[in-house]
Amino acid sequence: MKRKSIIIVATVTAMITGLLTGCAGGAGDGSASGGSDGVRVLEVRFDQAANPMSYVDENGVCTGYDVEILRLVDEQLPDYEFHIEGTSKDDAIAGLTAGTYDIALHNAFYTEDRANKFYIPKENLGGSNALFAFRAGEEKQFEGLKGEELLEAIYDKGYKFCPLISGDGRTFQIEQYNANHPDKAFEIEYTSNFDISNEYYEWITAGKYDVGMFMESGWNKTVVAEDGAEHKYADKLGTVEYKAIKSYPMISKITLTQEFADRVSDAIKAIKDDGTAAKLSEEFYGKNIFESYPFEPGW
Repeated sequence: MKRKSIIIVATVTAMITGLLTGCAGGAGDGSASGGSDGVRVLEVRFDQAANPMSYVDENGVCTGYDVEILRLVDEQLPDYEFHIEGTSKDDAIAGLTAGTYDIALHNAFYTEDRANKFYIPKENLGGSNALFAFRAGEEKQFEGLKGEELLEAIYDKGYKFCPLISGDGRTFQIEQYNANHPDKAFEIEYTSNFDISNEYYEWITAGKYDVGMFMESGWNKTVVAEDGAEHKYADKLGTVEYKAIKSYPMISKITLTQEFADRVSDAIKAIKDDGTAAKLSEEFYGKNIFESYPFEPGW
């Protein structure tokens, strides 16, 4: 089994300014320029602002549930060495698209567009719980409902969704619902603004829109937490759980193969089967997401 080493960030300034953050690489590889003993070094980049999935801790160490799972995947692939660094979500995607990076982690959900551009392992890393936010009190009429049943009830109320990001994995969930329920399909207002959810709070409160989709981890940090940036909306908005959306590593179709993606999928499954994924989930999420969510079949 390969030994791993952790490269600590040299300066706090590098983290603050968003420069690439050096992380665990294979023993002997030192950099992404090459490996030893026939081991191929792969460039892996992750969104370093996606706690608890992937982030840089107070000691400058790259970690998070997704990052630690991928390190364990690396241990199961003796002919590869993962050179892992933190960066922005946009850079991770751009580098993967260009073939500069081999693997990207950014809490990515499945979409058909991503499946066309990248290899996606069949086995998910983990995922995130999605919430629907309403004006305070209106969420009570939907309590006990989840998934497509919840969406049908929202449609029956004539509620309007806040604009959804084109090509985003969250949007894909509503598009799939629409495809399965043409008689109760929502009109989707698309946007390319990835920061659009920052507007949802005021829009819903003011009645411009009725429903906004948020991820539970972000909602808890931004709204529920007393020091959250949007905590002022904590008593103005209420939420209902929608569903757990699976997340996957994105693998380059330029530099790697479907066979490699299948090996990654097998490795992730083994990590789940032996209970390690559940333990890491408890550590980073504070709960076993495979029991508390749980995930539906399919993507």
